[in-house]
Amino acid sequence: MFGSYGLSSISGLFGDYASIRSGTYAKLMRSVYSNQNSTVGRTNTSRANANNWLNQKNQIQDSSEQLVSDATKLTNTGKNSLFAKGAYTEKDVDAIYQSVKSFASDYNKMVDASKTSSNSSVSGMASNLATTTKIVKGSLNDVGIDVDSEGKLSVNEKVFKNSDMRQVKRLFNGSSSYGGSVLSSASRINRMSAQSSSIGNGYGYYNSLGSLMGSSGRSSYGNYSNYYSLFNRYF
Repeated sequence: MFGSYGLSSISGLFGDYASIRSGTYAKLMRSVYSNQNSTVGRTNTSRANANNWLNQKNQIQDSSEQLVSDATKLTNTGKNSLFAKGAYTEKDVDAIYQSVKSFASDYNKMVDASKTSSNSSVSGMASNLATTTKIVKGSLNDVGIDVDSEGKLSVNEKVFKNSDMRQVKRLFNGSSSYGGSVLSSASRINRMSAQSSSIGNGYGYYNSLGSLMGSSGRSSYGNYSNYYSLFNRYF
């Protein structure tokens, strides 16, 4: 009737069943599942932190890259410079205004992203740049560029276009100008942020967690979940 099972085997089966019925095994499974669930919770939190770190790094890199492009265009002293002409037509002035407007917008984005960076070198460089901007605040105001209490730039189109473009040139053209200083800082911030992708704690930690929660980890968690569900349903 019982095939290859002897009486001792049958007794063992009923003993296991009794253990399950009494809740001993179910308690064990609940304990194991609870610990596993706690680990998964910490893993999800860590992944969220890593994702936030990566998003912040990407914002700094993108905004600094755009600012480098804007500043390069303004500081260029070659024959294609925005300031190459001695006399400026309305079209020339508008081209300079559009470039400075983009410069101001990307400057604000980069400073905002860099201020709260977990990379102290990046946040320190952003702080130094803000100090530089405050130093030339008066000169910027003279050509219609306002610096608010948070250090952000805004350009008054009417005032800017009616300003002396020679003064604008002194502010933005050439490596020794304010524009050149911003170009240098933005370039360094971009490099430092890019380097942090390989040595940053956030990304490295994210990869470590990915290894720990690989296919075997997910499979183990799935098995515990299934076992726990079955015991709750039947016992």
